[in-house]
Amino acid sequence: MTVPALAGVLAATALVAHHEPAYHLQQHHWRTLHQTRATVSHYTRRGDPLPARLRPWRAPPDHARSHHEDLRL
Repeated sequence: MTVPALAGVLAATALVAHHEPAYHLQQHHWRTLHQTRATVSHYTRRGDPLPARLRPWRAPPDHARSHHEDLRL
């Protein structure tokens, strides 16, 4: 067995971190939220109107809520 093949087998089996399903859901939620915030920021920075699918994500102008509120599941 070659070294790259062995590395691939180890990476696919023994070196994989095993997490609870709740952890994966939390990571998915965070990643989706982060990507959406970045997209809204890019549209806002360019001065372009937000697409209809992103309008509910627009932050209130006074930033009354904290960023941590969005991270709760």
